[in-house]
Parts: sequence; C-alpha cells; structure tokens
Amino acid sequence: MFSSLFASQISTAYSLLLILTVAGYFTDKIPIQINITLHSMLIISIGSFKSLEEMLKQIKRVHVDKIRGKNEEIEQMGWSDAI
Repeated sequence: MFSSLFASQISTAYSLLLILTVAGYFTDKIPIQINITLHSMLIISIGSFKSLEEMLKQIKRVHVDKIRGKNEEIEQMGWSDAI
C-alpha cells in the first residue's frame, strides 16, 4: 500500500482512524472528548511519520548523495515563510 520507511506504522494509524470514525458514526458509546483526542493523536502521528521520513530523505540527499557528486540544495524555511 505504501512505499515508505514507516509503512506499517502509517497503515496502522490509518486503520485505527478508519475504525474510530466508523465506530463513532454508528454508535454513540464513545464520548466526544475521547473521540476528538484519539483522532487528533492519530492525525499528528501520521504527520510525524511522514515528516520524519521526508527529513531522512533530505539528510541522505545532502550528506550521502553530495559525496557522490550531486550538488542539489536542500529546501529551507526562512523567517518570511514562517510569518
């Protein structure tokens, strides 16, 4: 399904998110505070795994591929982007 470094973790988080969404749709046994908290935690974990994977790709591109002669710059965020 995924061709990423954290494929099993991401697919598990997506599966739990789907199960939680379906369970919340068909039943009202899950309190809304717990439902929102779990949804938020799963979405943040998916984003964290994808961000970590991208960071590792960037580090490899800068440090490993630079030795092999590729002179490609890494994308950086400046103050104007943050504002």
